[in-house]
Amino acid sequence: MEPDIVTLNTAIAACENAGCWRQALGLFSNARSSLMEVDVMTFNAAVSALEKGAQWQLALHLFGELRSEGMAPNDVTFAALVLALRAAGKEEEAKRIYKEALAEGFLDPRMLPVGGLRSAPAGAAGAGEAMEAASEVETHFVAEAEDRRRRTPLDLHGFPLGVAEVAVAAALEEWLSELWSEGSEEEMAVITGRGLRSPRNEAVIRRAVLELVDGIAGLEASLDPRNEGCVLIRRPPRPEPRAGAPATDAS
Repeated sequence: MEPDIVTLNTAIAACENAGCWRQALGLFSNARSSLMEVDVMTFNAAVSALEKGAQWQLALHLFGELRSEGMAPNDVTFAALVLALRAAGKEEEAKRIYKEALAEGFLDPRMLPVGGLRSAPAGAAGAGEAMEAASEVETHFVAEAEDRRRRTPLDLHGFPLGVAEVAVAAALEEWLSELWSEGSEEEMAVITGRGLRSPRNEAVIRRAVLELVDGIAGLEASLDPRNEGCVLIRRPPRPEPRAGAPATDAS
């Protein structure tokens, strides 16, 4: 009897859990060579097995195959790939993949629903004018939603440690690039949790965030006195212009 897609995915996942990446890849390759139809869950199980086996190059290759097949990756795909790259010390590549995930709406610790107002407002005369009016409203709405998103704390609940570290590093990079620009926040909140659901009740993500911030000159981090599962990160205040020095536009 030929295995079906559910059996295949279960078998590859079992190999992943057992740390047998070669067997997982063998099952995946046999299915492909026999022209068996696979789905994104098959790719996810295989990529996760390769991540556990520290095979980041093969994981990237499968990710490319997934794209070439016209399938859409999801949170699991991106998370496994980020973890594989970080484990191999490929920090910049991991950050690139993470930003790719963000651009596609995945692994976003500040996830907010951003929708568009598609219908034309009443009183718009003619289709062209209606479309223009709707476009202006939608542009305003999206800009407002993005502003709210940037002010929303990073919530790392459910994030694997390695992905959480990349997410915070990427958010800090964006935040510091806007240093002292108009409307930029002087404090960033990162919800890490208190480790109550970790195997040893250790706040490993909180500790990692504090260590990450400690390694960046000029930043300070402390626990929110109202919530020990939240890290508050502050950047230095804008320096006062020297007497007689011309004003500069930091934006």
